Amino acid sequence: MNFTNVTLINEALRIVFQMSIIVCGSLVFCEIVLRKFSSQIERVGQILNINKYSVMGIILSFGTSIAMLPLFSKMNKKGKILNAAFSLSGAFVFGGQLGFIASVNPASVTGCETGSRNIRFSYSECNGGMIMNYMELMEKSREVMGTKLCKSCPVCDGKACRNTIPGPGAKGIGDVAMRNYDAWKNIRVNMDTITDNEPVSTELELFGHTFKYPIFAGPVGAVAMHYSDAYDDNGYNDILVKGCIEAGICAFTGDGKDPSIMENATRIIKENNGYGIPTVKPWSLETYLEKLNLALNSNAFAVAMDVDAAGLPFLKGCQPPAGRMNTEQLKAIISNTPVPFIVKGVMSVKGALKAKEAGASAIVVSNHGGRVQDQTPATAEVLEEIVKAVDGSMKIFVDGGLRNGVDIFKALALGADAVIVARPFVNAIYGAKEEGIQVLVDKLGSELQDTMEMCGAKSLKDITRDMVR
Repeated sequence: MNFTNVTLINEALRIVFQMSIIVCGSLVFCEIVLRKFSSQIERVGQILNINKYSVMGIILSFGTSIAMLPLFSKMNKKGKILNAAFSLSGAFVFGGQLGFIASVNPASVTGCETGSRNIRFSYSECNGGMIMNYMELMEKSREVMGTKLCKSCPVCDGKACRNTIPGPGAKGIGDVAMRNYDAWKNIRVNMDTITDNEPVSTELELFGHTFKYPIFAGPVGAVAMHYSDAYDDNGYNDILVKGCIEAGICAFTGDGKDPSIMENATRIIKENNGYGIPTVKPWSLETYLEKLNLALNSNAFAVAMDVDAAGLPFLKGCQPPAGRMNTEQLKAIISNTPVPFIVKGVMSVKGALKAKEAGASAIVVSNHGGRVQDQTPATAEVLEEIVKAVDGSMKIFVDGGLRNGVDIFKALALGADAVIVARPFVNAIYGAKEEGIQVLVDKLGSELQDTMEMCGAKSLKDITRDMVR
C-alpha cells in the first residue's frame, strides 16, 4: 500500500470519527432541548400534526443553514456556489415538507398511524431490539421481575396473585381485583358502522392540558417490596413520568412513610415541566401542607389524595398520623390547594357527594385494586350511579381491572371522563422501561380507537351510554 492510499484511509477514518462526534453531540443536544422545551415543541407539533422528533428535525435543518451564514463571506467562489445551491435545495425541501404536511388528508394520516401500529404489534422477530409486541413485553418483565410475587401474566386479572401481599394481590380472600376485571367483561359494546367514515380523535382535554388518550398511569408504591427490587420507588417514578409524557399521556405518582418518595416524585415532575399528578396519602393537615409545598414547587397541574389508603396496614397507627377524615377536614385540605384537587378512592354516591361538598375538582372511582378492603363491589358496578349523582359537577376517573381499550371505551360510555391503569404499567417498566410504556399505551390507545370506529364515535364526547349494554 503506497503513501497516498494510507493518507486517504487515515483521512477517511478521521472524517468518520468527527462525524460520529457530531452525531452524538446532536443526539445529546436534541435530548436537552426536548427536556427543556417539551411543552413548546409539542405545541408546534400539534399545529403541524407531527411528533416532537419531527419538530426537532426541522429545527436542526434550519439551524444548520443559519450556522453556515458567518462562513459564507470566507468561502471561495466555487464554495459559495455549492453552498448556495445546497441551501436553496434545502429551502425547497423545507418548504415542501411544510406544504406536504398542510396538504395531507387527516384520514390518510390516521390510516398510516393505524398501519404503523399494526406493523409494530405484529413484528416480533427483533429480539433485544427496540420493537416488541405486548406479549414479548410481558416475557421481558417476567425475566426481570421473576415470578415470586407478580407473575407478569398475559392478562392481569388478579387470579394468579389473588391475596399475595407483599405482592400485587388483593386483601382478605383476594377476589376484589378479579371482580374488577370480570365486571368490565360483563358489559358488551354495541357496534354501529353505518356512520360517517371520518377520522377518530382520542384526545382528552383536562385541567388546561391536552392528552393523546383518556388514559392515566396510576400511582404505585413500594415496588421493591411488592414486585421486585430491580427498582425502588424513585427509579420507578423517574421512568414512569418521562415514559408517559413521551407516550402522550400523564402519570400519577405515589407517596409513603419515607419523605424522600414524595420529594423525589415532585422533583421528577418538576424536571418534566409539571407533567405529573402527585398523589398524597391521607395525612393530617400539617403534614399535607408540607407535601403540598413540594407539589406546588414542581408546577404539577393537579394534586390527588387516595383517601382509601386509610385501609393500608402501614398507615394504621403510624407517625405522622394518617387515615380517615371527615368532610370538614377534607374541605380544609382542599381549600389550601390552589390547583385542581382529585379525591381518589370513592366507591359510593354518598362518598362522591361528600367529596363534592368538600370542593374536589375530580374524583376517582376506585377500590384500590382490592388492597384496602375485602369484598367490595367492582368499580364498574358503582360507576354509573355515581356519575348520575354527580351530574357533571366534577370530573370522574375510574380504575380497577381496565386491561384493554375496549374496557376503556366501556368506562367512558358509562360516564367516566378518563381512566387510570396501574398494575400493567409496573410490568411495562420492568420489561422495557420507557419503551415498555410506549408499547402498553400504543396497545390500549389503538384498541380504544378501533372500538370507537366500530361503534360510531368520532371523539370522546361522542361516546354515549347507548353504545354499551
